[in-house]
Amino acid sequence: MKGLGKLLLATTLGFIAIFCYFYISITSNQQAVLHPEVAGRDYWLNLLQTSAVPYVFAICVVGVLACAISEILQRVQAKKVTKSE
Repeated sequence: MKGLGKLLLATTLGFIAIFCYFYISITSNQQAVLHPEVAGRDYWLNLLQTSAVPYVFAICVVGVLACAISEILQRVQAKKVTKSE
């Protein structure tokens, strides 16, 4: 897999991770509005939503996944070349 493919894969996975984070954030905020008594108990969730931790985590996960998938694809291609020879 060339550099452009890795970049495309990492970008796609990054968008998926950020979408999931915002989806969880929006749904938990809706629950806090609908049920205010629950909002005080979600201290750690609120802390995560207001900090950069999820973004850093998402970037790290995307990087690791992109490298792992790239390595797997390279090994599969190497095995195909070996079998065809």
